[in-house]
Amino acid sequence: MLYSLAPSLYPAQIRATGVGAAVAFGRLGAMAGPFVAGQILAAGAGVGGLVMAAAPGLVVASLITLGLLNRTAAAPLPTTDSAR
Repeated sequence: MLYSLAPSLYPAQIRATGVGAAVAFGRLGAMAGPFVAGQILAAGAGVGGLVMAAAPGLVVASLITLGLLNRTAAAPLPTTDSAR
């Protein structure tokens, strides 16, 4: 989803920087996720506790993604003035 939605959210002049920043943020989350999950499991919460801890974030991410899909569905990609 990131690689298909992010380019349409940034103007052409900073599109590569914006997508790169979004990817970097996602990679930080990918590194932190296993650490946090390990801490939750080590605290004795079990798999059910892990799912309950992740559920609010998943719901928020889903709602944001749906909002972005609705916003970008009809909008063309922004272009630079020189491309016209």
